[in-house]
Amino acid sequence: MDEMTKIARLNVTAWLGRRSRFFLSSLAIFGLLFVSCVRYFTPAELQVTFLFLLPISFATWFLSTWIGSLFAAGATMVLLFFDLRDSGSVHHNVLVSNTLLNLVFFSAVVFIFSEVRALYDREQELSLHDPLTGLLNHRAFVDKVATENRRLQRHPGSLTLVYIDLDEFKRVNDAHGHAGGDALLQSAAQMMTKTVRSTDFVARLGGDEFAMLLPDTNSEAAKSVLSKVQDKLLQHFQEQKYPVTFSIGAVTFTQMHHNPSEMIYMADEAMYAVKQRGKNGIEYRVRE
Repeated sequence: MDEMTKIARLNVTAWLGRRSRFFLSSLAIFGLLFVSCVRYFTPAELQVTFLFLLPISFATWFLSTWIGSLFAAGATMVLLFFDLRDSGSVHHNVLVSNTLLNLVFFSAVVFIFSEVRALYDREQELSLHDPLTGLLNHRAFVDKVATENRRLQRHPGSLTLVYIDLDEFKRVNDAHGHAGGDALLQSAAQMMTKTVRSTDFVARLGGDEFAMLLPDTNSEAAKSVLSKVQDKLLQHFQEQKYPVTFSIGAVTFTQMHHNPSEMIYMADEAMYAVKQRGKNGIEYRVRE
């Protein structure tokens, strides 16, 4: 049950995270107004200050630290207004102290939520990227393929999946050690990213295997792009005197496929066909 609750909470957080800032801002303001109304109809002896933490923490998490601070200040002023209304014979110094305590309390919540959000964002970033190259990892790449695959159903066109394997990578590790191999992988990742469009996706699937997702790219455009990618990579590593070449498999899909993982596997099969022919080449295929 705890696991199901955790999954549901994450789904709600993810759903809210995809909403527009206007929607989130409206929800946060509504929350602050709603809690203010609750305070308005609540007897002075009943403490409901903690309820203001809901809109404050929401604004901090989903909007920004600055907006969360504004909500903290706003909540403090709302509470001051009601304290003045209900103060009666309460000494002025007590009202000032209560107001300052509320402001400090709300500010501390904003700070804590800001720090947790920063850690959360960092963890999310690390969970989707390969730690060595900074490229998308396998999980994130499958998600991107699934997204573009669904887009292909709504907007007919084509997309191309590319699978790239470094030939003779083991020789680099043997000659230069794992540090040299890691440097080569990082360099290859940088070259691939620089060569393709900003709208394309590059991933490291593991070891010396990379993949690319080229949205809105038919077979002819893919041939042009991949020829350029291969030339750039070969030229770069020849200059670095690394004995590596590249086996590349590319599959262009002209309609939606039901399984993103299978789409990647088809590109892998095309790459393997190059390996069987002697490596260092490109295999192009089209899936109607």
